[in-house]
Amino acid sequence: MRNLAFLFLCASASMGCGAPMPSSDGGADASVEDPACAAPGLEPDLRPSPLMGAAVGANGALEEGQYVFSTTALRLKSTPAAGQRFMQAMGEINAELATQPGLLAYSFATSARCNVARTLTVWRDEASMYAFSTGAAHRAAVRAVGEMSRGGSRVTHWNGAASEANWPRAQEVLAASAGPTY
Repeated sequence: MRNLAFLFLCASASMGCGAPMPSSDGGADASVEDPACAAPGLEPDLRPSPLMGAAVGANGALEEGQYVFSTTALRLKSTPAAGQRFMQAMGEINAELATQPGLLAYSFATSARCNVARTLTVWRDEASMYAFSTGAAHRAAVRAVGEMSRGGSRVTHWNGAASEANWPRAQEVLAASAGPTY
């Protein structure tokens, strides 16, 4: 499997290879003032990586079947410390995710304009997804989320058909979920 953290962090070259952009005023978050970032839906400059993984065909589409999908939207703080912590967390997660049993496909996306990092993962079953989410690297990232998130970050998962492996569907389910916000 490719280096997942690198793909995630480099999904947007304009975001400094994925690191949150430090603000010029020492930490204020200009993205919250941008109406496009507060609007429902996906960020206007979202740059996703292609869907990749063992269950992705040569055409770039997920093989037919029923899956468990998980998605996150992390609204990053605009500080150098938050950027460094995010990159550290992604490096640790990469080591576990790259060999995680049951992970069938994934895509990462970033928005420099809104300073958001997103994940879309496709799992064989809930047990595989939960095994990853309770692993050491993911637990460490969850404990550090306050260092990275400016609030309003969300996560959810759902069951569905292969056709649901896309960013508009991930955002639709995330927006409708009562899942945790951090």
